Amino acid sequence: MEAHTLSEGFHCDRCGLCCRKVGKFPFMKEFDRGDGACKHLKDDNTCAIYENRPTVCNVDRLYEERFKDDMTRDEWYRLQYEGCRELKEENGNGNGRERF
Repeated sequence: MEAHTLSEGFHCDRCGLCCRKVGKFPFMKEFDRGDGACKHLKDDNTCAIYENRPTVCNVDRLYEERFKDDMTRDEWYRLQYEGCRELKEENGNGNGRERF
């Protein structure tokens, strides 16, 4: 995945994998609807609580609240893009869309 510059902000391609794989992360257990996906994930791959989503689901807010003293925003974005890439590779199709 191509990294974007700080002025462009974090670019999410909305593949939905982070929302479909919350069960993979122990700190996201409260959001797991029982099948590993977020209980707020709608059928159209959007978030039912997007405007009020928790900090952990908001790349920029999480950076500001927890990581801005530890790294630059560009470093934070690079970590997020790497996590996205890994989720996509684990799903075997490279574009993030799972095969159902």
